[in-house]
Formats: sequence, C-alpha cells, structure tokens
Amino acid sequence: MKVNNKGSTLVMLVLILAILSVLGTSLLSISVNENKLAIKEHDYQQAYYIARAGAEATAKYLSNNHIGITSLNSLISTSQTDLTDKAATDFGGGNFKVSLLKTSGTDNLFIQSTGEYKGLTRTVKLMLEKKEFFSCAVTVLNNISIENPSNCNIYGDLATVGDPLTSVTDKHGNPLSESEINDILYDNTTNTQYALYQSGGTFPNPIPPSLPFTSGDKEDLKDGLIENELTDLFANTVIGDLDLGSKDLDIDLKNDDMSLIFNNLQANNSTITVTGNGLLKLYVKNIDDFKGDIVIGNQAKVVLLVRESGDIQLKTGSSTANLYIYAPEADISLKANYLLIGSIIANNVSLEAGADIEFSPVTGVFPSDLGIDTFSYQSTEWSY
Repeated sequence: MKVNNKGSTLVMLVLILAILSVLGTSLLSISVNENKLAIKEHDYQQAYYIARAGAEATAKYLSNNHIGITSLNSLISTSQTDLTDKAATDFGGGNFKVSLLKTSGTDNLFIQSTGEYKGLTRTVKLMLEKKEFFSCAVTVLNNISIENPSNCNIYGDLATVGDPLTSVTDKHGNPLSESEINDILYDNTTNTQYALYQSGGTFPNPIPPSLPFTSGDKEDLKDGLIENELTDLFANTVIGDLDLGSKDLDIDLKNDDMSLIFNNLQANNSTITVTGNGLLKLYVKNIDDFKGDIVIGNQAKVVLLVRESGDIQLKTGSSTANLYIYAPEADISLKANYLLIGSIIANNVSLEAGADIEFSPVTGVFPSDLGIDTFSYQSTEWSY
C-alpha cells in the first residue's frame, strides 16, 4: 500500500501541536500556581514584618520613656489571648495588634505582636529586660571621658543615651576603640566582662521630702557636725545656700536615715564625712562648684541628688565611698584613685588619675528609696 507522505506529515504536526498545547497548559498552570505561592509568601512575610514593626515600636516607646508603675500596669495585658480586644494600628498596607505581657517569675516583660496583611497573620514575641535607675555602674546622657583607659576601670555595665561607640572618649574627646572600652569594663579578679549598651529615656527629677526650714546659723555648719537627733537643728531640714569654703562637715546618721536639702552647695577642697548606719539623701538644686571629698563609713550610704546643673569634682586620693549620684544635668569628675562603690547617672562623667567605679547591686539604692517609681526596658530576644 502506498503511504501518502503529506497526510502523514499533517498527522504528525497535529500530534506535536496537541502535545505542545498540553505542555503549555501544564506549564501555564504550574507558573500560575507558583506565582500564587510567591504572592502568598510575600503577603505572609509582609505580615511578619508588620508584626515586628509593632513590637519594635512598642519596645522603643518603653525604652525612650521611663514610666511609672501605675502607667505601666495600665499597659500590661491580663492574658495572651486578649488581642481580640485590642485596637489595630494601620501600617504598611496591613495592621498590627500588640499586647504587653509579664514574664512569669521575673520583673521582665515581653511584647506579643500580631501582624495582618491581606488576610494572613504572623505573631512575634520580643523579650524586654527591666532597667531601673542605678542598675548600671554609669549612665551618661552625653559623654564619659576616660583620661587613661589602662588606669581606670568600671566594674559594672556602662549605658549611654547616645551612640555608645561615640559617647566614650579619651580626655581629648577622641572615641575610644572597642578593645579599649572592653579593657575598661573588664574585671580581672572575677574574669567578668561588663556590657556597653545604649539606653533611652528621660530622667525626671526626684521628689524631695517635705522637710522643715532650719532655724540655725549656716555658719555653724562650717567645720561643724550634724547629728541625726531631734535636738540638732540641722538634721532633716532645708538648709538653703551653703558655701563650705575649705572647711569640713561631719554628718552622723546614728542608726537611721536622714535627708538634707540645699538650694546651692559649694566647697573648695572640703571633706564631707558621713558615719553611722543608714541612708543619707542630699538633695541639691544647684552645685555651682564642688571640689573635695565625700568620705563614707562602711555602714552608711549616701545618695547625692542634683535637681539642676552642677559641677562636682571628687578628687582626694585613695578614698572609697558608698555613693550614688543622680544628676542628669550635672557633670561629675572622679580623680586621684577615688573608688566610688555605687552608681552614677549624670550628663557627663570624667574618670582621671586611677579613679574607678564599682557597681554594687547588693548594697544598692533603688528608685523607691528616692521617690522615683520610673524605669525603662531593653530589648533582648526575639521568638516566633
């Protein structure tokens, strides 16, 4: 039988076109499905980033605003399932809902944020570590200057409100290298490496106690003594302006706490010696120029609270002081082998000539001791 070549070729072409049509339809279907999956994955990832944005915004607010316990409690959710009651915040074409929750057994918190984008949701969690005042050896709002990094140490964490790598400098204002900062924050005795980190937040003025005005003669305080007794006219009083000059002042706490309020305190190479067993709160509105020493007995603790500006130079040799300085607008200098056991919050801090700071959480002073109930939180760890 004779085969028609033209007919055979036509059949073959039709068969090939049919196969190509089936393959094309399959490839188109695969492509469409892959495109749908890609779009869904994009939307899913977008929901994730929206959730992260919600958590980060909440963390930044808590870090940058020291808030009181009453305000904080109003923000903390009662359960992890209360997102249905939360108002959604529009963001990035979707929205997020955020809950602030307590971490069991600690004072820390975590943020739970759920992002929604085109019907898809993702939930993230961000852990927050509580940071109170005086939870670091040093907190500076502007700068900390280390005259000689090999001769000065900070035994405790160092927090800066600005960029930590530019807020720690030598005496000429040059930023210290990371290795130099690590040397300053390293305890060779315990092999402990302390942290340098950025801390946000405003620092409100503490509320001074209500004290009577003294009726004594200010001149009696120069080269004098204040004893924590009812018969002492200066104990637990508002003293006003006092310039010690180069004379000394002894304060005996006996076995109780004491508060003193100065409008302005000045000294030139004076020594304030504090003895007894208790906490002395020195509230000062302004310290125009204080040069000298604060010597504190082993059982006593002193908190110096400067409400406005100040220039404080503690500069005698080989002194050790259980001292906490809260002076967000003041400048503090430690010189000549001065060892401060406690904590400093100040605008600028300078360490010179072998001065050291040693943070002591065991014998610490806490915000509640100072009439301050505010604190902030630092972000630590993400979970999904």
